[in-house]
Amino acid sequence: RNAAEIVRAHHEMFDGSGYPAGLKGDAIALPARVFAVVDAFDAMTTDRPYRAAMSIDQAAAELQRMAGTQFDPDAVAAFVPLCEQLRVGP
Repeated sequence: RNAAEIVRAHHEMFDGSGYPAGLKGDAIALPARVFAVVDAFDAMTTDRPYRAAMSIDQAAAELQRMAGTQFDPDAVAAFVPLCEQLRVGP
């Protein structure tokens, strides 16, 4: 049940403009706010049939640009520094 609630709420936006319930800020469960950041990063950095993947830096910049509107700014602030660990290679 908890996992389903997280998935259901991960399209809510921090500013209240998301769906399905139009929740805003702290009314969105913290795990859903974190999942929204991680899911968006994954979507941006994965090739899709309709577009090539963004670089890690581009995706991190987009998360930061949308912090406070689409994403919880605290979740973005915690996640973006971890992006450096995702780099492959020397």
